[in-house]
Amino acid sequence: MKLRAKTDNRGVSEIIGAILVFGLVVLSLVIFQTNAVPSANEEVEFDHNQEVQSDLIGLDAELSDAAASGHGGTAVVTVGMDYPTRFLFRNPPPVSGSLTTETSRFTIENAVAVEDNETDDYWNSTESSVPHEYTSRRLVYRVDYNVYDEAPETVLAHGVVYDRFEDGPTRRIDAGGLVDGRSIELTALDGRRNESRVGVVSVPVTAQAAPTETVRVSDGPGGDNVNLTLRTEATATNWTRFLEDEEHVEAVLGAGDAPDVEPGTVKVVLEEGVTYELELARVSVGSAPYTATPAYVTSVGPTTRTVTVGTATDLTVEVRDQYNAPVAGEQVTFSVDDGDGAPTTETVPTDDEGRASLSYTPSESVTVTATVDGGTGADGDPLSVVYDLTASSAGRDGGGGSAGAACSVPDWSSTTTSLRLENAEECTWSGVGRVDRLSLSNPAMTPLKADGTVDPGKQYLRLAMVVTDGNTTYLLEVPDNREGVSRQFDDGNWGNKKVHVFKRAGDGKYRRIADTDLTDGALDNFYQGGSLDLLDGSSYRRTDPGIVELRNFLRQNTVTIRVVENDGAVTLTADSG
Repeated sequence: MKLRAKTDNRGVSEIIGAILVFGLVVLSLVIFQTNAVPSANEEVEFDHNQEVQSDLIGLDAELSDAAASGHGGTAVVTVGMDYPTRFLFRNPPPVSGSLTTETSRFTIENAVAVEDNETDDYWNSTESSVPHEYTSRRLVYRVDYNVYDEAPETVLAHGVVYDRFEDGPTRRIDAGGLVDGRSIELTALDGRRNESRVGVVSVPVTAQAAPTETVRVSDGPGGDNVNLTLRTEATATNWTRFLEDEEHVEAVLGAGDAPDVEPGTVKVVLEEGVTYELELARVSVGSAPYTATPAYVTSVGPTTRTVTVGTATDLTVEVRDQYNAPVAGEQVTFSVDDGDGAPTTETVPTDDEGRASLSYTPSESVTVTATVDGGTGADGDPLSVVYDLTASSAGRDGGGGSAGAACSVPDWSSTTTSLRLENAEECTWSGVGRVDRLSLSNPAMTPLKADGTVDPGKQYLRLAMVVTDGNTTYLLEVPDNREGVSRQFDDGNWGNKKVHVFKRAGDGKYRRIADTDLTDGALDNFYQGGSLDLLDGSSYRRTDPGIVELRNFLRQNTVTIRVVENDGAVTLTADSG
């Protein structure tokens, strides 16, 4: 009998099964590595790109804050990124993004200052035939992701943040800038950045010419539109879409639309007959040298005045650069000419607010000329201011309004919290005790301009008051002691809405601590029967630390309020609400 070996295949099948399972695991890992990991990494890259866009919008806000306040800051941009750790799976190398500055510029054409006879020596129809040109830079973020191939370049230029796709549309991703209603907001960017890394980049922001004065401008006598020409890689069609919600933007022209538009630029044409608030500034992203030089000199107060013989009058000018920012440390020469001999001169340096003052006591009518280096002294010269002072035995310093009414009022008390002012001056209100509201109501505005002439199309209100407790003194100007707050009869538009607060220093000179603008809404409410609280931050376009300081001072002290100038009629109320 022949014996045969018995075959058992059970061990072989287990090995084969294990091999198959292992193969399936390996295949699954390969599929995950080649499909799921890239898909997940693309999502990570996309999220990072969105984060960078938010960072650039934040940088834009930091630039705007520096332009408005004059205070610097720091913004952070996460230019590069790494991938999350994936166990058993391989990630591509980290991504390095770049943030660079590139040259740019903008020009302003046909912008003429309104209601300011000195500022329009610089912002006028003659000067505007040669556009005011400003060098600037744009910030560009670029990145080459491993998976997300369609990532855009993100650009910050002329106050606008937008994405530029290589084979797709250019779209705006921020919410404001350049033109906002009747405001023109242009900030020249300085400094150089060329950084490429994985991780974050800190961008220091420095105010060079800021804060600046807001200048109200419109088109010139020839009727030419105010134009803004921007150097940009975005097309006129792109900018038309960027500004499509702005009702006062009449057109955006590219190089093929008008013969005077150069390639690589667009011209933003603004609506005629509209008064705009021009807000310029110069801000740096990093260290960059800047020396402010005078572009023009303007007067604080009217230049044609009736003055009292033997009574001192202050003549104050403000020196500004091309961004409408004050220039400190500039020598201003005041020349007094009585017509009988050689003029007498006195040189005064400008303070931190760009202001220089001459206290002059007239004995007769004179002409006083204030000039800086390069000024000719001629009327109409941007670097000169000419004052015509007519002396009288009884007059009003800074005249030009109606004669000041005699002002005799009882002291302030908890039951006597309001004072009616009608063309009043040197009106002293004593014993004003610990109040936190200083409000105006029941206005009766005057058609008289600061020079005494009647403006048939507008009405004005001027008010300046000194607030003191005997030790600390503030000067509050509504608006800023020029033409006055104005309201147009035809459309109800408000002009010259700026409010200044000055604090008297130990040397007797006043230093400006607040410079802000009343809102149209607050003025409309005031005109229509409501009150305008000058100490309430919501009355202004932005809360100013100087307004807060004055409010705290009034809350904590019993003071005397002396009205030093008032044209028109208004009720002044000091209370605690």
